[in-house]
Order: sequence, then structure tokens, then C-alpha cells
Amino acid sequence: ISQAAERCDHIVVICSGREAEPVDMEVRASWIRTLFPAPHVEVITTPDDLPEAPQPWATRTLELLAPRRPDVALTAEAYGDPWATLMGCAHVRLNTRITSGTEVRADLGRCWEMLTPPAKAHFCKRVAVIGVESSGTTTLAQALAEHYETAWVPEYGRFYWEGRRHTGDDWQTHEFVRIARGQQQMEDDLAHRSNRVLICDTDALATHVSLSLSLSL
Repeated sequence: ISQAAERCDHIVVICSGREAEPVDMEVRASWIRTLFPAPHVEVITTPDDLPEAPQPWATRTLELLAPRRPDVALTAEAYGDPWATLMGCAHVRLNTRITSGTEVRADLGRCWEMLTPPAKAHFCKRVAVIGVESSGTTTLAQALAEHYETAWVPEYGRFYWEGRRHTGDDWQTHEFVRIARGQQQMEDDLAHRSNRVLICDTDALATHVSLSLSLSL
């Protein structure tokens, strides 16, 4: 897509998938939209319910693009030549493939650095370190992140508390909701930087428990 963006004024990415595949095509499409938010990059999703042959896919592609017709098709696959010919356009085969998507899915650990940040956020394991105050959860989270050479998520509520601690005001329910959302947002953002696992010093569930206990008291 990056190479196409350097050559084309408007790009259409067709994202297809079968029901049995481990990652839904809409999720994959969302990764592409995150990486390429420019208006000239259009993402179309469609079920992969056709036989693996150039003719039916050429017909489907023209139906999806109608009334437009492609000027050029860019792929990293051998099937690009007959597919483009049947659509009446040129084909540019990009020699960018290191390994196939099937091989990557079969061994995510070995191929981790090939994943885009949104894919890393989707596949990484999230480990929450839970404990009472001053029990060492932050120290443990930092140590685990250092050991696994990955990102870790600080406790958002601690920053929030530090900012309001001298006000003397009583805590309000909406503040816990804000903290939970802030915690989740920070976790989702840092997941893009993860190395197979993301270490979290608490999580939104622990914030919910804290809120429930506070309201009961």
C-alpha cells in the first residue's frame, strides 16, 4: 500500500476473508485504516466466497469498483498478471514479500517484527499485575517489562490522584469512570509498542472493583 501511495492518486484496498479465518476481515480493514487514514486510500471488505481463480475475482473486483475501472493493479503475487488482464488493466508486481501471511499466523512469535503496530496490539497478551496499595505492583510491572523487553502500562489513577490530592474534595463516581477510560486508552495505545506481551500495572476491571468498594463504603 505504501508503494502504491507513491504511484497512484487513488488507491482501493480490497480486504477479503473466510469465516474460518482467525482474524475477521473487518478487524483487518480497521488496521489498514489506522495505518493509512488518508482520504485517497479506500478500503472495501468482501467475503472470500469465490474459488481461487482469476476470472471470478476479476468479475467481483469490477463489481466492487463500478462504475470505476482500475488503471493498474499492484500485488506481490503471481496471480496478479491474469487477474489484471481480465480486468483490462496493467499489473505491477512488487517484490516485497518476505514470507506469506499464512506463515506469519502459524508462528507469530518468530514473525512478530513483521507485524504492523495495530496487529501487534491485537495479538499481544495482556498481563495485569494486581495488588493492594504499596504492595510492589509497579516495581514488578517495570521488572517484567524490562525482562521481556516490552512496554508496560502505568496506573492512570495514580497520576489522576496526584493531580487532585490537595483539593480536599470528595471523590465522585464520574471520576472513576474517567480513570477507567484513561487506563484503557493508555493500555490500547501502548499495546501498539508491545513485544508479544503487554504488562499492565492494574487494569479497568481493578478500577471497577475499587469503584464498587468505594461506593459500598
